Amino acid sequence: MGRPGRVHKVAYEAGAMVRVSGPNIIMSPPLILSSADVQVVLTALEAGFAAR
Repeated sequence: MGRPGRVHKVAYEAGAMVRVSGPNIIMSPPLILSSADVQVVLTALEAGFAAR
């Protein structure tokens, strides 16, 4: 599994709807985004990028 796949797996498990398309990570936030939603996405992506 490459880096995008690891980021996807960890971020998804942490509550962020993300998907991989080639080398790109695509976020799928809710249509109405609250401050709490933004924090979940950022925290999940941070965890995903830190995963090894």
